[in-house]
Amino acid sequence: MDEAEFHIITQQLLMLGGLVQDVKLTEYINAIERADAVGPVFNPTLWMRGHKKTDILKKMAEGLRAFQNSLPTPEEAKKADLAVHGL
Repeated sequence: MDEAEFHIITQQLLMLGGLVQDVKLTEYINAIERADAVGPVFNPTLWMRGHKKTDILKKMAEGLRAFQNSLPTPEEAKKADLAVHGL
């Protein structure tokens, strides 16, 4: 990896962190779980059609939540001079 690629990835990570830091992923995951709990009872056909999509989205949200949890606190970002990049 050369220096330019390193800096590009750094900027992309900072951008992604800024984009996801305030997304309500826990609430989103909980909504999918509630739908999975009652969907098969209330409308099994509709639930079966949508479950494949929501299962993938839930896995993505869980991965993104792990990334979100790894982001620095505002104090840590300030100490590392990342605050100027939106974290």
